[in-house]
Amino acid sequence: MSVNLPIGTKYVVYDVESVGLLGEPWAIGWVAMNSVGKEVVHGASWAYPMEVDPLASADNYAFAEPAVAALATVSIAQTPEQVLRDLWDLAVSTRDCGAALYCDVFSPVDAHALRQAFVLAVKRGKASPLIDSPRVIDINSIVQFAGIDRKIFASTDKHNPIEDARCSWERLRYMLWTHHTQLPAR
Repeated sequence: MSVNLPIGTKYVVYDVESVGLLGEPWAIGWVAMNSVGKEVVHGASWAYPMEVDPLASADNYAFAEPAVAALATVSIAQTPEQVLRDLWDLAVSTRDCGAALYCDVFSPVDAHALRQAFVLAVKRGKASPLIDSPRVIDINSIVQFAGIDRKIFASTDKHNPIEDARCSWERLRYMLWTHHTQLPAR
């Protein structure tokens, strides 16, 4: 699957799901918004969690079952490598259309997945290690620096990466239009 964002996209928020907190990524989901905050497109790329890490305990897969069912209505399962390729395509497409790329918390999960996607792109000759490193803005850090109480926001822990990205977008939208937070320059 190739990620193509429409012209006029200004904000892209993504989320990554992994097998365990420090495990391998098995799904990414994203939402793209225009300059007035309207969702223009959303998408997902995912693999069956068992294919990503067949040695993990059954507990690590139990939480993923509802998300797999929901993601199966949006797209077909990919290979674990294709999920990483799609994350890199999302980062490149975001940059190419002049939008800013956000994640909820640049956690070990999000950071690890994006790093893996970048390394894979460099190995495939699709990125240069010196000039193509992606720039991601961490929404949680902006919330903290703006002094906003995180408790006013809905939980982003649904383990469905599209829905989690939408919840993260609600945080960003609140900061932009209600709190009038000045965001860092891209």
